Amino acid sequence: MKTAQTNNMILTNRKLTSLLLFVSILINALFAVQTHYDIFRNGVDHAAVTVSNVLTFENISAEMTKPEFWKVHYKDSDKIIMTSEEIARLNYDMFHSKECAMNDLVKFNEKFDPQTILSEISQNRIPDKDIYIDGEKIDRIEFFGYMQEKISGIDTTNDIIKYAVAVQRCDIRLWPTDKTAGYSPDDNDDELQNSSININEPLILTLSVEVNNHTYYWAYSTSSSGWVSADQVAVCSSRSEWLDAWKVDIDSKDFIVVTENKITTNISPCSEISEITLPLGTVLKLCPSSELPEELFGQKPLHCYAVYLPVRNGDGTYNKSAAFIAQHYSISVGYLPMTKANIIDTAFSCLGERYGWGGMNNSMDCSSFVKSVYSCFGLDIPRDTGNQAMIPVKSKSISDMNQDNKLRYICSLPPCSLLIMPNHVAMYLGTVDGESYFINAHGVNFDREKGRSNNINTIDIITLNSAITKRGSWLEVFTDSVVFEDQ
Repeated sequence: MKTAQTNNMILTNRKLTSLLLFVSILINALFAVQTHYDIFRNGVDHAAVTVSNVLTFENISAEMTKPEFWKVHYKDSDKIIMTSEEIARLNYDMFHSKECAMNDLVKFNEKFDPQTILSEISQNRIPDKDIYIDGEKIDRIEFFGYMQEKISGIDTTNDIIKYAVAVQRCDIRLWPTDKTAGYSPDDNDDELQNSSININEPLILTLSVEVNNHTYYWAYSTSSSGWVSADQVAVCSSRSEWLDAWKVDIDSKDFIVVTENKITTNISPCSEISEITLPLGTVLKLCPSSELPEELFGQKPLHCYAVYLPVRNGDGTYNKSAAFIAQHYSISVGYLPMTKANIIDTAFSCLGERYGWGGMNNSMDCSSFVKSVYSCFGLDIPRDTGNQAMIPVKSKSISDMNQDNKLRYICSLPPCSLLIMPNHVAMYLGTVDGESYFINAHGVNFDREKGRSNNINTIDIITLNSAITKRGSWLEVFTDSVVFEDQ
């Protein structure tokens, strides 16, 4: 009897201890969540904490951060939005539309007019604002005047273009410098950054200049122009070698496309091919079976894609080297079929990544995010938001609509359509329980409670009713829509 009483007391004590431990854990968890919430609210308007402790904006549930949530809401998520033939036709139309401001590099003349190039270069004026480098205010007249002097001394006798490809993530700059310049000591945007392109993307090089013992070319990509650093590109020996390096047929399967935010090549003793970062939308040729390496530095090509990477010889000329990419990454052999499901999967692979003005810091801004997502399907859209609004599809101005009609119209759009305002673009996700959502690369958010803007600098999901200014919501400022799908 005494033994039974003792056992009952031990069992009761264990239950009590377990209960107290559970209560303690629950209190600590609630305290931790509240702490994270309070910290985040100091800088972000209407934030919430999901059960996984990932911060989101108000009305964005944990489920909404998963592509599966949206795909379930789309009745036709696997329907082909545009066929490869339709994509090729739209690419042609964009390259031949003045409003899209695209550069058909394949059609460039072998000779260029140096004075025309210099006239284009001269459009980049010395900023009339204070300039800060590394947080320190500089003498902007001296800084830019030095580069202007170098540009004025450019040798214009060589008027033959050079065919090149990027050998790494390549910045396209407004001025021939690698300095990061801002308009304030804490300006996170590099105001000298124009754009960026992925490894193996093509370039046309024209005039060159040497600044601070470093060579820069005035270059053209398919959607922008500016100064590129010579050490980020490789010059091809001929037009045919250049075309062979990068050009693919939209229906072919002899290349891979990176369909997630970033991947890397396999580690290797060779630095030219080891752990090279390949951002979303990167296109690389596959090694044909006749050229498949038996091994690379001791690794067999098991469960790997064998691809060609462009490399730069010591004299700046082009070469290519085989590299391995692990099979587990999100990669498509050939372009992805253009469906809502694939678009959402691709876009959501970037959720939470850092915003980067003009593609700086190997990141994406709003327009390069959208451009990169759609490039995975073979669609080569313009770089800038104003030109994206002019894509010759079912584009429509919504600036003159009242708010009720605008909301009603947006809710009727097919998911994955583009919503555009001056200097910003977003991808519409859909309307759920009367709330409309979009995903975008987002630099600044407005805090209604504090009456001020805050840095966000991320790729996030947000609602149309969220604040963008003291007086207005995102719904009020969107002015254009671009629809790729028949409605």
